[in-house]
Amino acid sequence: MGKLVTLKGRPVTLMGMLETLMGRLVTLKGRPATLMGRLETLKGRPATLMGRLVTLKGRLETLMGRLVTLKGRLETLMGMLETLKGRPATLMGRLVTLKGRLETLMGRLVTLKGRLETLMGRLVTLKGRPATLMGRLVTLK
Repeated sequence: MGKLVTLKGRPVTLMGMLETLMGRLVTLKGRPATLMGRLETLKGRPATLMGRLVTLKGRLETLMGRLVTLKGRLETLMGMLETLKGRPATLMGRLVTLKGRLETLMGRLVTLKGRLETLMGRLVTLKGRPATLMGRLVTLK
């Protein structure tokens, strides 16, 4: 009686959304249905590509520029947070691990370009203390 029906003869009952295309809900205009900008599967779950949330434009879903997996976990590459462009995530120019720790090499902060972090020309350890060698301050040189 004027209601759209699916192939199985059932009336449309989900917010005007019809049938499916490749397992995804399809709107009346033939566009994929979305939930908060994410492709929506038939069971109401967000659509994923290789475990990552997929947006309507086929882009990978990000949170603060970081890839987000289906379970809400941040995507990592070798334990480091990974940005959309595949680059390791940084905080103030420093590599960031999954647990939010700053990446270190021999106890020293490491920047993205592989340089050791310095303060006034001196190597800085994770706790912010100047690095020493046999009790003497060590400069970058």
